Amino acid sequence: MTRAIAYLRVSTESQLDGFGLDIQRDAVVELAAAQGLTLVSTFTDEGISGSEGLNGRAQLAAALDDLCTYPGTTLLVPRLDRLARDLMIQEQVLADIWKTDAQVLSCSETERAYCHPDNPEDPARTLIRQVLGAVAQYERKMIHLRMTRGRRRRLAETGWAGGPRAYGCDAHEQAVLAHVEYQRRAGLSWRQVVSDLTKRGITKRSGRIWTAQELHRICTHATERALISPALYSPAPGS
Repeated sequence: MTRAIAYLRVSTESQLDGFGLDIQRDAVVELAAAQGLTLVSTFTDEGISGSEGLNGRAQLAAALDDLCTYPGTTLLVPRLDRLARDLMIQEQVLADIWKTDAQVLSCSETERAYCHPDNPEDPARTLIRQVLGAVAQYERKMIHLRMTRGRRRRLAETGWAGGPRAYGCDAHEQAVLAHVEYQRRAGLSWRQVVSDLTKRGITKRSGRIWTAQELHRICTHATERALISPALYSPAPGS
């Protein structure tokens, strides 16, 4: 059976439109089975915008490295916009993938017919893929625009734009942030800090334990709001 890997991505916007990780994962598993492929690895970027390049998406970069290591592998994606929301970035990523002799398969049947390497003798295929990408990009921007207008109107009327409260808005969460900052200054890695929080019974709002990536992201946002010092929050999780 042909070797295959999958790439999944979720951001705030993708979660809002109901295209979460579980749905994406089920889609690629079903596609692999239907195509007679052996799915050996799944690479997932969580909470990362599709407008980010490779520098901001470690798992996409890892997936491309895998394709270079194992030529002829098939890359499965729930939709092409998981590779990139921006059409230009999407086309560049596809070009890089095809250079490795990899095949790209989208779980969208419409996209699947057109996500093949460009062929000078069949320019229509490239045109249709790019038109589909441009339309999807336009729709996402219109959704974002409507949401932004709605938030501004709600903020003007009620003083609150809606959505979850930013972490660190109450005394308990501020104490957690202060503890994390102290531990980081003491030289602990993000994983060590998570282990310490778990032992102390300090969890997320949902009651679940932290992950290094989630804690890093929360602290980065807290740094932007000047709740904690920015000095030690640039390293990636695991450092």
